[in-house]
Amino acid sequence: MLHTCPVDSLLLNWLRDETRDWRPSIVGVFREHAAHSDWPLTANSPGDLREKLTTLGHLLPLPSEPAALANVMEIELRRHLTRRAAELDGGQIKEGTERS
Repeated sequence: MLHTCPVDSLLLNWLRDETRDWRPSIVGVFREHAAHSDWPLTANSPGDLREKLTTLGHLLPLPSEPAALANVMEIELRRHLTRRAAELDGGQIKEGTERS
């Protein structure tokens, strides 16, 4: 029988709550040096900006290889959880290595 500490249960419940409605917002990889160099670039919406950056060669597709895509999404999820933990009363964040 597996015994868990109440703190473990609290953390697990918090993680479930914080990730229940989380969805990645990454749509591509920004290429700084592309053929288009006319700045500033203006857009009317996030979708319009995505379309313009893609058309102009500044936005590359996300990697299709599952492990590479998972690494990109992991960074965004970690930033989301770090930001949410910092908002907790008494919350402390200690970042470890890229795998902890």
